[in-house]
Amino acid sequence: MKRWIFIDGKFRQTEEGELRSLSPGHVKGDGVFETIRAVGGRVFFEEAHLGRLEKGLRVLRIPAVYPRAVLRALLRETVRRNPCSDGRARLMVWQEGSRRRVVVAAQPYRPFAKRIYQSGVSAVIFRAGARAREMFRSVKSVRYRPFLDFYQRARKKGYDEAVLTGPAGKIVEGSRSNIFWVNNGRLTTPSLKTGCLPGIIRGWVLATARKKRTPVREGTCGSADLAFADEAFLTNSLIGIMPLTSLNGRGIGSGRPGSVTLKLMREYNRTVR
Repeated sequence: MKRWIFIDGKFRQTEEGELRSLSPGHVKGDGVFETIRAVGGRVFFEEAHLGRLEKGLRVLRIPAVYPRAVLRALLRETVRRNPCSDGRARLMVWQEGSRRRVVVAAQPYRPFAKRIYQSGVSAVIFRAGARAREMFRSVKSVRYRPFLDFYQRARKKGYDEAVLTGPAGKIVEGSRSNIFWVNNGRLTTPSLKTGCLPGIIRGWVLATARKKRTPVREGTCGSADLAFADEAFLTNSLIGIMPLTSLNGRGIGSGRPGSVTLKLMREYNRTVR
């Protein structure tokens, strides 16, 4: 099925194969991207995504191609041209040699089944090792191949996600998610100083938890902190909040979604309905 994309200054139709070639981990050069949930034509957390993209370009010292207002309009128009009840949009800006490129695409998204959110997912811990410097830059980089490789390794082992640690063995993030856990009612997540991505839903969770007077800590933690947590969950812009109930083949806490996780899930679902 052909879909509309905006690429290098104009809208045109494209095939699924080209969309894959114009995705993070496949394009050449350096740059940033945003994956954004769109439901019924409504784009969620739009300004937060555009702001993070702009900040990422500044970090990488790549001049912006368009001002935010133009990118916002392109994003909305791309979603409008590819109508679906539940979708995901991708906005990507990167430097390829002397050429700055922009792609905006939108495709249908099939959310995880309700039963998955009720039971939770599994993860395995991997150490990033020599790839840590390339990966943990607090930027949502188009140089996504290392994250894809770790995710595929986890899937081959029968897990749903890879939890990544830095050179000192401290938890940084998932291959495609931010990670949170709860001990004695306190919510913990790796600090941005670890190099983890400043996730959009990560930021929403922190703000909401503080508003609800849930104790919050951003810090540096080892894998044992997660393994012996009372409960845990993952976040990103497509899955929202997903319970993490198993790590390295062993249950976290009761092995079921915990009370803090469920409370945040209900609040999030009210926000994006």
